[in-house]
Amino acid sequence: QKKLQMGFVQYLNIIRINNSKTLLLIKDLSIGDIAERVGFSSATVFIKAFKRYEGKRPIRAGNNC
Repeated sequence: QKKLQMGFVQYLNIIRINNSKTLLLIKDLSIGDIAERVGFSSATVFIKAFKRYEGKRPIRAGNNC
């Protein structure tokens, strides 16, 4: 923890968010599917974490929103 300057859960969430960025490029996966694949308990928790670390909501490839 001292070396990384963050707690384990925070580090784990960063890894999960980074993995989700690749999955967001796959058009056939919903946000819920992506959340589940990277280890979040729900799409809501994933969206909140993504926004916390990235400053915006996750958007799947091909979405103009």
